[in-house]
Amino acid sequence: MFVFVAAVLLAGSGTFLSSSPLTPVGTVFSADEMPTGDVLKCSSGRSGGDPDMREAVLIVDGEALPGELEELDPTTVGSYDLSSYELVCWQWIETYYGVQVRYAGYVAYTRGYVERIRTNGTRALEAVIAAQDRHMDDHGAYAGSVEELPDLGLSDYDLPGFFELTLERTNGGWSARVGPTAGWLAEFERRGSRYGPLDTCRAFSGSAPEQLESAVGEGEPAPRERQPLCSWSRTVGSSRWR
Repeated sequence: MFVFVAAVLLAGSGTFLSSSPLTPVGTVFSADEMPTGDVLKCSSGRSGGDPDMREAVLIVDGEALPGELEELDPTTVGSYDLSSYELVCWQWIETYYGVQVRYAGYVAYTRGYVERIRTNGTRALEAVIAAQDRHMDDHGAYAGSVEELPDLGLSDYDLPGFFELTLERTNGGWSARVGPTAGWLAEFERRGSRYGPLDTCRAFSGSAPEQLESAVGEGEPAPRERQPLCSWSRTVGSSRWR
């Protein structure tokens, strides 16, 4: 059993995204209050395994910091300009980050990283727009899947491995999405969050997809054809676009 200290994330972390239901400020679990399956929205701690396995970790911008969470220097952690952090269970950490822990951890992203992912997602969609123009010139029709654009992929845009590019034809055009997979977003839904911490970006030609129109808030400009638009990734159960 260990002292699971979320307060280590708070030193110098600034203001968190106000519309995203992130872990409450000042959350501290004592040794007698170790997170249970109910809290984590997943099963209890791992049984067996390496006796030296870490009990909890902090993952910042996709990289697990060395050592146990409770042993981290608050000054070091506080030096990050955090955009968000979220408590996640061990199965999800192992699946998406390849790190084995016994109980759980926090996944955190800095503002600079979030902005870089948004920029790279936009760049990927700009490449989709150009590729669709070439496909129309060569074949007289837009591509209806990523497979029809063999020279297009996400590997050139420094996006996380759990991001995906999807493409489909629509009435009079096409719609494309770059963003986290449903499986990655599902952990945040289990934690009760309406959003994932990294953006989803979309672009379209022709009529705007319903998901994209519904993502625009009151007073915001309407989505424009052939102009990528990025917004927080709604979790899987949301009625709005992911």
